[in-house]
Amino acid sequence: MKKLFILIVFLLGFLSSNAQIVPDSLKRAKFEIGIEGGPTSPYVRTSDISTAKEYHSVSGSNNAFFGLAGQYNVNEHLSLKTGIGVEGKGYENDYGLPGTPNGLVKSIQNDTFSFTSFNYLVIPVLAKAVFTRNHLYFLINGGFYFGYLLNANTSINDFDSSASPMNHSYNSIRNYRRLDFGLVGGAGLGIKLNKRLNLEMGVQINYGLTNIASSSNIFSQINNESAVLLLGLRYNLNI
Repeated sequence: MKKLFILIVFLLGFLSSNAQIVPDSLKRAKFEIGIEGGPTSPYVRTSDISTAKEYHSVSGSNNAFFGLAGQYNVNEHLSLKTGIGVEGKGYENDYGLPGTPNGLVKSIQNDTFSFTSFNYLVIPVLAKAVFTRNHLYFLINGGFYFGYLLNANTSINDFDSSASPMNHSYNSIRNYRRLDFGLVGGAGLGIKLNKRLNLEMGVQINYGLTNIASSSNIFSQINNESAVLLLGLRYNLNI
């Protein structure tokens, strides 16, 4: 998460200093279309299923988002935005016997590491506010998203007493519910490249509200979360 914010600050500063100036007097088109994407830092919130014999912790897995976007500009400062895209999510589950240094020692008997990756079809619905100054504009947005799980894969490393891992992977989609729903919020910076094109960059946070764990999952509760460093290019249709 920290690396994402450092990277966006650097890139926004670079783009601001190198973009051409386009007058603010240019009226916004009613409709805009574009493409957007970038790296994501996904993680999950989960219930604690610790017992006297084992413990579990969950951490994130790096992925990416790519999609198409459509925007309707209500006026010079307010827009409605939606689109469709594919977002990779996932998590690491690390568990073992009591006393095992979780995530540090991988040679203890019964120590197990599983890595689960998801691909979601995502549809966001956002309200977007724009604040303009010269060729630059700042933006904030918020709303919600719908997600549909396309596939899920889990890779497991089992370590025995000789520290020889036994690896296997399997399709784990039956362990998860297909539908996801959550809140979206973000902020960023846009640059008017010319009369037709706008370049936007920002950070977007997705906060899942749906329990995606099915009855066959070892966790009773799993909620998706992700932070996305989003770069988008939009084209004014001028309709």
